[in-house]
Amino acid sequence: MYIHRFKKGQAEVIGGIIAISVLILSITTIYFLTTSTYTSTSTEFAKRTAFEAEKNMEKISIYYDQSSDQCIVSNVGAIDITIVRQWYLDNPNLVVEPANPIKLSVSNSISWSYSSVPDYIVTSRGNVFTVKVECEKIKNTLTTIQISIPSPGISTPLFTSENLLNHLRLSKGMQRGYLYATIQQSNQKYNKAVLYYNGTRILCSSINNKNNYGNINFTWDLDNNAVKEIIISGETQCPNSISTISEYTNYNWNNFVVEFVFKNLISILRDVDTVTIYFKIVAQISVSGQGNPHAITFAPFIELSRQEGNAVFNLQAPATVATSNRGLPVGNEYLVVFNGYTVFPVKGFNLNLNEGVYNMTIRIYITQQQGRNVNLQNIRLEYLAIVGADIADPWK
Repeated sequence: MYIHRFKKGQAEVIGGIIAISVLILSITTIYFLTTSTYTSTSTEFAKRTAFEAEKNMEKISIYYDQSSDQCIVSNVGAIDITIVRQWYLDNPNLVVEPANPIKLSVSNSISWSYSSVPDYIVTSRGNVFTVKVECEKIKNTLTTIQISIPSPGISTPLFTSENLLNHLRLSKGMQRGYLYATIQQSNQKYNKAVLYYNGTRILCSSINNKNNYGNINFTWDLDNNAVKEIIISGETQCPNSISTISEYTNYNWNNFVVEFVFKNLISILRDVDTVTIYFKIVAQISVSGQGNPHAITFAPFIELSRQEGNAVFNLQAPATVATSNRGLPVGNEYLVVFNGYTVFPVKGFNLNLNEGVYNMTIRIYITQQQGRNVNLQNIRLEYLAIVGADIADPWK
C-alpha cells in the first residue's frame, strides 16, 4: 500500500489555512453579532428617547369654574394625552382604571365636579399630574375677595379697586394723587386713562383730567369673583362723552410693557423697616389654530419713586408671583389670573428710603412668542394691598 505523506512545509501551510479560516469565521460571527446587538440597542435607545420626548411634551392646565362648581383639566401641550388611572386619596386604595382610557386631545378639556375630582391622574406615558390640590388653590383664589395679611405693627391699608377709585379721591396735578396707565412698545410710550364702575357711575382717571359717566354695558368682573377690575381705556384722557369709551385691546407686539401708575400714593413713615405690596392681575388672551396659551409670559415688577428737588429717586424690584392660572378657554380665549407681591426692605441693603410720599408703579413686561398664534386681549388690575406704609393724601 502506498501512503502519501505531506511534507513538513505543506502541513504547516494547510494548518495555517485552517487556522486562518477558523479565525475569519469567528471574527465574522462576532462582527455580525455585535452589529445586530448595536442595531437593536440603537433602535431601543431611539424609541426610549422618543418616548421621553413625548412624555415631556404632556402639559395640562387646571381651572375651577365657579358657576358649575367643576374642576376642569385642559390639554395645553403639543401632544394628545391618554388618562389611564385616577387616584383618590380620601378613599384609601381607590384607583379608577377606566375600561376605555380617556383620550384628551390637544386643546380639549375634561371636567369633574369639585366633590369628585381625583387627587392625581396618570397618563399612558407615565406622567402623574396633581389635580385636586391645584383646583382647590384656584378655587380659593377666585372666591377670596379680600386677602388676610399679617400686620407689621405700623398700618395695614387694604383696598380693592372698588374703593381705590372712589370718585371723591380722584384729583389731578403733580402734588396730588391720581392714577393712569401706560403702554410702551420699543421707544414709544402711550399714556392711557383708566376706568372703574362703582355700580352707579363710571369713574375715569388720567394723567391730565378726571370724569364720571352714567352706566355702560361693560364686563367689569372677568374672573366672576364679585370684585370689579380697573380697566385700561383706549383713550389718552377721560373723554367728555360716554359713547367714546372703550377698553384698550390693541396689544399686537411681541414685546411690550404695561404699567399701572399711582402718583403720590404711598407714605413711608420714619419707623418703617419693610414695605410689602400685594396685587392681583386679571387678563384675557386669545389663541388660534395650534397656538399655546403658555406662549405668552408676564413678568411683573413694582417701582417706588419720588422727586426730591431736581433729583428723581427710583427703586424697582421684581414681584414674586404667588399663584398663577390660565383657565379653561371660552371659545378661543383663556382667562389669566396671577397674584404677586414685592418686599422692599426700607432700611436694608443701603436703600435708606427717606420718610415721605412715593409714587408706585406696577410694571408688567409681556412677551408674546412670534408665530405661536397667541395674543393679549386685555389686562386689568383687581386689587392692591400695602403693608408697612400709609396711603398718602388725598387717598385717605
